[in-house]
Amino acid sequence: MMSLKKILLPLALAGFAIALKTTPNVSNNFTVKTRDDQPPFLTGTQSGQGTFFDTGLGACGFINDNSEHIAAVSNFLFDAYLGYDGIDSYSNPVCGRQVTAYCVYRYSYSTTVTITDSCDGCALTDIDFTPTAFADLADLDIGRINISWEWV
Repeated sequence: MMSLKKILLPLALAGFAIALKTTPNVSNNFTVKTRDDQPPFLTGTQSGQGTFFDTGLGACGFINDNSEHIAAVSNFLFDAYLGYDGIDSYSNPVCGRQVTAYCVYRYSYSTTVTITDSCDGCALTDIDFTPTAFADLADLDIGRINISWEWV
């Protein structure tokens, strides 16, 4: 049986994404604005989980392969990214941005990736890497790791 937290959190984050997309300067009860009045996931160091996926045509319109250092951000972050019109995913300003991610357990292990896709199964600050990029952080057999990351 799913916990109430697992049901309500995605709903709250979806509402957060919609609110930011339609009225980015709105103040709400469950986020802290930065000095530039941006959502906190657009600046500074983030933490989440890292996973990996098989590539193909991504939400940004790029066709990638597993040997590239690319990644997908959560669909919540993708949809809430400032400047995204919510219609043409290929024109989302997050497409082509880079992040550097670090393995929490082995902080000297890092990888820099380009965002080319969105991840439906990811929480707000999770990142889904190509197998090649994930291997920079941990063995593929692990499958899911705690990460910290920041925009380049």
